[in-house]
Amino acid sequence: MPLLHALAPPRRAVGEALQTCTAYALDTFPMPVCEHIRANRCRIAPDKAFRGYVPAHHHYFHGVKVHLLVASGGFIAAFWLTLGSWHDLTGLYGMALDIPCGCALMMDCGYTDYVAEDLLREAEGLEGYPVRRETSVRYAGCRQDLAVVKRRFVERVGSCLRSLLPRRVHAVTLDGFMLKLMCFIYAHNFNLLHKVASWVRAKTASVSAYLYPTN
Repeated sequence: MPLLHALAPPRRAVGEALQTCTAYALDTFPMPVCEHIRANRCRIAPDKAFRGYVPAHHHYFHGVKVHLLVASGGFIAAFWLTLGSWHDLTGLYGMALDIPCGCALMMDCGYTDYVAEDLLREAEGLEGYPVRRETSVRYAGCRQDLAVVKRRFVERVGSCLRSLLPRRVHAVTLDGFMLKLMCFIYAHNFNLLHKVASWVRAKTASVSAYLYPTN
């Protein structure tokens, strides 16, 4: 695990250098350890604190929550794993949001916290665009449409992660489950880096062929 964490800063630097990031999005994805019907017999995560609820799909799960900070280019800039029963705001409070000043931060309605939004705006210079409910005090129709449309890239990243993950992540211990989950997150970033690097090499080769044609 220390080796995986040591790879995070250079991987993020390369990703941000290859693609200009103008916006970031913070979202939560449930990752079940086992089927909810087998939660009482789960050995690697027997605690009831792992039981969470997904309001968007109206169902319970037994596992962990993956909080992802995704750049507009598709790179996962940071992630944090919490228990399934913890609120989504723990990702906003616990993660180190290393975001350049002037970038927009898209958030789901689960991250609604007026105090945190004001602190991010005053201290970090970040403009938050959370998806608010209509009963919210700070609800604004035009900003809601902008937040819903601009945060779609984080949903695409979630779909890519689900395509990489197997139907069931086999693990004997909870640490092994976490380690495999972290490896799949890094695999997504390395796949994206490979695609961007291949595109850059192809463009460089085409420009070189145009400037220096061979007879």
